[in-house]
Amino acid sequence: MALPKKYRLTKDKEFARLKQEGRLYSHPYLGILVLESKENFVFQFGFIISIKVARKAHQRFKLKRQLAEIVYSFLPKLKNNFQIIFLPKKTLAGKPFLEIKKAVEEVFKKANVFK
Repeated sequence: MALPKKYRLTKDKEFARLKQEGRLYSHPYLGILVLESKENFVFQFGFIISIKVARKAHQRFKLKRQLAEIVYSFLPKLKNNFQIIFLPKKTLAGKPFLEIKKAVEEVFKKANVFK
């Protein structure tokens, strides 16, 4: 299932602000930039998948879909008022879905975004 639009970061301004002000949490497979906001919004997510991670567009899009599906499965467990950008690393490409999900869960615990 696709991530509903209200949970997506869409504007370049939002990405730029998050890159500048966000805090980076890292894992061997991916990093996330997290920004907690005092504004009243639900969590929002963005994905930046470089050509260095996967050369072919269909591989990058597959990673994006997998990450979105993982985020969707964690929605009920997450705190509100967070904006998060996913930054996959080269080591993530070709990993099985469950391994990616475990990595995302670990990095979310580091960032303290679970309720």
